[in-house]
Amino acid sequence: MKSYLGDGVYAEWDDCSNLILTTENGISVENQIYLEPQIFAALERFMKIVKEVNGATEKEEAK
Repeated sequence: MKSYLGDGVYAEWDDCSNLILTTENGISVENQIYLEPQIFAALERFMKIVKEVNGATEKEEAK
């Protein structure tokens, strides 16, 4: 199942447990990125760090 993320970006899983990100122009796929499970896990770790850093920044700004 392909899911629209926004800004012409779609995400889907293939039968090998890869996350496939594509950009589309409404007619065809322009770019494809295949993320193997270990790379997807690294992306999740990165997003967790970004959320933690942004959360700390927001708390400091609220003071």
